Amino acid sequence: MSDFITYAVAYAREGWRVLQVHGWSENHCTCGNPHCRSPGKHPVARGWQNTATTDEQTIRYWWQEHPQYQVGIATGQGLLVVDVDVKPGKRGEESLEELERIHGPLPPTYTVRTPSGGFHFYYSYPADVHISNKVNYRPGIDIRGDGGQVVAPPSAYVNGTRVPYVFATEHRVTQVPDWLLSDLRSPAPAAASVPAPLKSYSAATPAVLDAARQQLQRHGPAIEGQGGDAHTFRAS
Repeated sequence: MSDFITYAVAYAREGWRVLQVHGWSENHCTCGNPHCRSPGKHPVARGWQNTATTDEQTIRYWWQEHPQYQVGIATGQGLLVVDVDVKPGKRGEESLEELERIHGPLPPTYTVRTPSGGFHFYYSYPADVHISNKVNYRPGIDIRGDGGQVVAPPSAYVNGTRVPYVFATEHRVTQVPDWLLSDLRSPAPAAASVPAPLKSYSAATPAVLDAARQQLQRHGPAIEGQGGDAHTFRAS
């Protein structure tokens, strides 16, 4: 279990925010739900988006206290993951090939092979750019951006046998290609409208009020349907 600490600390030193995700207990997710829809994959802590950290002391404490949990990496804030699912019926591989026919091959980067045979392609992007999570960005391809997370080595999927997440390349993380960044970046939040300043007027003097009364007396009342609007306009 100390491998989890070793890997988690290594990720933190890369500047990647680490979190704990549930592990396995006798082929069941440690969350305790026998019908868990994401066994061995979902975060342990509520509010994990705010508690994911690069602090080594915190990371060591987490796994010393709960060594059964696996390692997750929070995405966003300059790190995105292209998640390609190749399970039957998902078409992730075909979608990736189609994208590469149009735009050219994705640049080599740090890549993890998932237990099901899919891939997590890690890319960096400018931290001041907002990239949201996109489920089914293309059939079988999800994008993990702000508020997202991925399970990382040496975590595993267990179903009778243990199948780990493994490193698929020796590359370091590279910059996301321009075409993909342009396609993924979310529009900047609309600037809050600033109300026009209210004009201030000085109080009317007695002479002005008296002149207004005389004007209204000369013109008589404004009656709707009898040219009242125009009547009032002339009086003003």
